[in-house]
Amino acid sequence: MKTMAWRAVLLLGVLSLSACGVEVVTTTATVGELKAEEAKSAQQKMEQVQERLEEIQAVSAQHNAALEAALATQTPASPPEGE
Repeated sequence: MKTMAWRAVLLLGVLSLSACGVEVVTTTATVGELKAEEAKSAQQKMEQVQERLEEIQAVSAQHNAALEAALATQTPASPPEGE
């Protein structure tokens, strides 16, 4: 009878540990999936920011070219009197 009780306790202990192991593996997998989704989202956001930055740089280059062209067509200012 004592042997059977110990076997039951041992069996319950093993089942508890295996259930805990399954929970740990499941939690680890879930956390891994969430981290992967988070990394993918961050990568997409970074790509969007990079695209926007490239657009801004292109517009800025156009404005600089237009400003330089406008300055090149202006006549030089006469020097102030007294020089």
